[in-house]
Amino acid sequence: MLKQILTLLFGLMIFVCFGGPRFRTGTMLSAVFENSKCGIHDVPKGFRCLTVTVKLDCGRSLGVRDYALSVSGSDLEFPCIGLFASGASHIQQQIPASPKERQKVMMIFHVPENAVKGRLVFKLFGTGWSMKEFPFEERTPKEIHP
Repeated sequence: MLKQILTLLFGLMIFVCFGGPRFRTGTMLSAVFENSKCGIHDVPKGFRCLTVTVKLDCGRSLGVRDYALSVSGSDLEFPCIGLFASGASHIQQQIPASPKERQKVMMIFHVPENAVKGRLVFKLFGTGWSMKEFPFEERTPKEIHP
Protein backbone atom coordinates (compact mmCIF):
# COMPACT_ATOMS: atom_id res chain seq x y z
CA MET A 1 0.00 0.00 0.00
CA LEU A 2 2.81 2.43 0.88
CA LYS A 3 4.55 1.61 -2.41
CA GLN A 4 1.37 2.46 -4.36
CA ILE A 5 0.94 5.77 -2.54
CA LEU A 6 4.58 6.73 -3.14
CA THR A 7 4.26 5.80 -6.82
CA LEU A 8 1.13 7.94 -7.13
CA LEU A 9 2.79 10.90 -5.39
CA PHE A 10 5.88 10.60 -7.60
CA GLY A 11 3.71 10.55 -10.74
CA LEU A 12 1.78 13.60 -9.53
CA MET A 13 5.04 15.41 -8.79
CA ILE A 14 6.34 14.69 -12.32
CA PHE A 15 3.07 15.95 -13.85
CA VAL A 16 3.10 19.16 -11.77
CA CYS A 17 6.79 19.84 -12.47
CA PHE A 18 6.69 19.19 -16.20
CA GLY A 19 3.07 20.16 -16.99
CA GLY A 20 1.93 17.43 -19.37
CA PRO A 21 2.57 14.04 -20.93
CA ARG A 22 6.25 13.18 -21.31
CA PHE A 23 7.93 12.01 -24.49
CA ARG A 24 11.59 11.24 -25.24
CA THR A 25 12.65 14.85 -25.73
CA GLY A 26 10.46 16.79 -23.30
CA THR A 27 6.83 17.48 -22.43
CA MET A 28 3.85 17.71 -24.77
CA LEU A 29 1.67 20.75 -24.07
CA SER A 30 -1.07 20.62 -26.74
CA ALA A 31 -2.16 19.31 -30.15
CA VAL A 32 -4.31 21.88 -31.95
CA PHE A 33 -5.80 22.19 -35.44
CA GLU A 34 -4.89 25.52 -37.01
CA ASN A 35 -7.03 27.54 -39.40
CA SER A 36 -4.01 28.90 -41.25
CA LYS A 37 -1.49 27.55 -43.75
CA CYS A 38 0.87 26.66 -40.88
CA GLY A 39 3.40 29.14 -42.22
CA ILE A 40 4.78 26.73 -44.83
CA HIS A 41 2.50 26.18 -47.82
CA ASP A 42 -1.05 25.27 -48.70
CA VAL A 43 -2.52 22.31 -46.88
CA PRO A 44 -3.38 19.48 -49.32
CA LYS A 45 -7.05 18.79 -50.01
CA GLY A 46 -8.54 16.44 -47.42
CA PHE A 47 -5.93 17.40 -44.81
CA ARG A 48 -5.68 19.91 -41.96
CA CYS A 49 -2.77 21.63 -40.29
CA LEU A 50 -2.05 20.33 -36.79
CA THR A 51 0.48 21.91 -34.42
CA VAL A 52 1.83 19.85 -31.55
CA THR A 53 3.34 22.22 -28.99
CA VAL A 54 6.10 20.76 -26.85
CA LYS A 55 8.56 22.01 -24.27
CA LEU A 56 12.01 20.52 -24.81
CA ASP A 57 14.11 19.40 -21.87
CA CYS A 58 17.31 21.41 -21.28
CA GLY A 59 20.08 20.29 -23.59
CA ARG A 60 17.71 18.57 -26.07
CA SER A 61 17.42 19.42 -29.76
CA LEU A 62 14.58 18.58 -32.15
CA GLY A 63 14.52 17.96 -35.91
CA VAL A 64 11.69 17.37 -38.37
CA ARG A 65 12.83 13.77 -38.93
CA ASP A 66 12.90 12.87 -35.21
CA TYR A 67 9.15 12.19 -34.90
CA ALA A 68 6.15 11.33 -37.06
CA LEU A 69 2.49 11.51 -36.08
CA SER A 70 0.45 8.31 -36.09
CA VAL A 71 -3.27 9.05 -36.37
CA SER A 72 -5.76 6.81 -34.57
CA GLY A 73 -7.66 4.54 -36.95
CA SER A 74 -4.94 4.64 -39.62
CA ASP A 75 -1.79 2.63 -40.27
CA LEU A 76 -0.16 5.69 -41.82
CA GLU A 77 2.37 7.98 -40.18
CA PHE A 78 2.53 11.66 -41.10
CA PRO A 79 5.93 13.40 -41.10
CA CYS A 80 6.68 16.62 -39.30
CA ILE A 81 6.90 19.30 -42.01
CA GLY A 82 8.39 22.11 -39.93
CA LEU A 83 9.28 23.44 -36.49
CA PHE A 84 8.53 26.86 -35.05
CA ALA A 85 10.41 27.86 -31.88
CA SER A 86 9.49 30.63 -29.46
CA GLY A 87 11.13 33.84 -30.57
CA ALA A 88 11.89 32.54 -34.08
CA SER A 89 10.87 34.54 -37.13
CA HIS A 90 10.54 31.60 -39.51
CA ILE A 91 9.83 27.87 -39.76
CA GLN A 92 12.89 25.69 -39.14
CA GLN A 93 14.01 22.13 -39.91
CA GLN A 94 16.11 21.80 -36.75
CA ILE A 95 15.93 23.37 -33.28
CA PRO A 96 19.39 23.36 -31.63
CA ALA A 97 19.80 22.34 -28.00
CA SER A 98 19.67 25.02 -25.32
CA PRO A 99 21.70 24.01 -22.25
CA LYS A 100 20.11 26.52 -19.86
CA GLU A 101 16.39 26.70 -20.65
CA ARG A 102 13.47 24.58 -21.81
CA GLN A 103 12.42 25.73 -25.28
CA LYS A 104 8.79 25.85 -26.40
CA VAL A 105 8.45 24.48 -29.96
CA MET A 106 5.54 23.87 -32.32
CA MET A 107 5.81 20.75 -34.48
CA ILE A 108 3.75 21.16 -37.67
CA PHE A 109 1.94 18.26 -39.36
CA HIS A 110 -0.61 17.80 -42.15
CA VAL A 111 -3.14 15.17 -41.01
CA PRO A 112 -6.42 13.85 -42.48
CA GLU A 113 -9.29 16.26 -41.79
CA ASN A 114 -11.27 13.55 -39.95
CA ALA A 115 -8.44 12.80 -37.47
CA VAL A 116 -9.37 13.25 -33.80
CA LYS A 117 -6.42 11.77 -31.89
CA GLY A 118 -2.95 10.37 -32.42
CA ARG A 119 0.49 9.74 -30.98
CA LEU A 120 4.07 10.88 -31.58
CA VAL A 121 6.31 8.11 -32.92
CA PHE A 122 10.09 8.37 -32.45
CA LYS A 123 11.72 7.68 -35.85
CA LEU A 124 15.43 7.70 -35.01
CA PHE A 125 17.44 4.55 -34.37
CA GLY A 126 14.53 2.30 -35.49
CA THR A 127 13.16 1.97 -31.97
CA GLY A 128 9.49 2.49 -32.93
CA TRP A 129 8.85 4.11 -29.52
CA SER A 130 5.56 6.01 -29.29
CA MET A 131 3.74 7.90 -26.58
CA LYS A 132 0.14 7.37 -25.47
CA GLU A 133 -2.61 8.70 -27.72
CA PHE A 134 -3.69 12.28 -27.17
CA PRO A 135 -6.75 14.17 -28.49
CA PHE A 136 -6.57 16.96 -31.06
CA GLU A 137 -8.26 20.26 -30.18
CA GLU A 138 -9.82 23.00 -32.32
CA ARG A 139 -8.38 26.51 -32.25
CA THR A 140 -10.16 29.76 -32.89
CA PRO A 141 -8.86 31.51 -36.03
CA LYS A 142 -5.50 33.28 -35.55
CA GLU A 143 -1.92 33.11 -36.75
CA ILE A 144 0.33 30.47 -35.23
CA HIS A 145 2.90 31.66 -32.73
CA PRO A 146 4.17 29.64 -29.75
